[in-house]
Amino acid sequence: MYGKGDLLRQLEQSGISPEATVMVHTSVKAVGPLENGGDTLLDALMEYFRSGLLLLPTHTWDKVGTETMVYDPLTSPPCVGILPKLFLQRKEAHRSLHPTHSIAAVGKRAEEYIQGEEDAGTPAPTFGCWGRLYDEKASILLIGVGQNRNTYLHGVEEYLDIPQRLAPQPQEITIRLPDGSSIKRVFRRHYNPYTNDVSQYYVKMEPAFRKGSALRDGQLGDAIVQICDAVGCREIMEKVYHHWEFDPFIDNRPIPESWYDHI
Repeated sequence: MYGKGDLLRQLEQSGISPEATVMVHTSVKAVGPLENGGDTLLDALMEYFRSGLLLLPTHTWDKVGTETMVYDPLTSPPCVGILPKLFLQRKEAHRSLHPTHSIAAVGKRAEEYIQGEEDAGTPAPTFGCWGRLYDEKASILLIGVGQNRNTYLHGVEEYLDIPQRLAPQPQEITIRLPDGSSIKRVFRRHYNPYTNDVSQYYVKMEPAFRKGSALRDGQLGDAIVQICDAVGCREIMEKVYHHWEFDPFIDNRPIPESWYDHI
């Protein structure tokens, strides 16, 4: 059974600065038995990064744009696990206005960081919360999950303008604002003609990230934590697309060993 103190010690051993900007994707189950469930994990993360900026995804793409065309940051439930749901119950958490790929933030710059998300016309624009992880030189913690859960990589693909990632036909989505008013935005969802889940192919990048020193491992509870450097990951992905003549995430071939000479 892990307590908050156990997790704090492991976070300290990870070598991540408490003042860092961190995006956290988590499988609470992978962390193992916790004294107070996911709240213990949240308590540890919030205490450790109290001088930094702690970010969690609160995505709503499962229903917004499919079952409903309205996003309300106060009531639209996240679809990416238990920890984001618990995070939104914390009074300190501020949720962004992105209709499908919102985040919640805690920290001294939390409200500032999430500004402008209501202007997003795609899942992860460069000016938005996901794209700004690069500017922040952020760390991305994949706690008990793999690169297929690394939403930041969608932002990298948008930055690189990779084709066949966005739906050709836009939708009109209504966003409820904190003052009770609403705005309408034209929005393009994720799309690819070959698969309904491009994210599953991101696991191919793990060896490249390791080779380029953009990824190292830590531990939290029982879970292995992939600690990813946002700057390094984007630069390595850019090299992948520059040196390959095909889409490495849709093509079924593995990345050849000879390719790593380019990193």
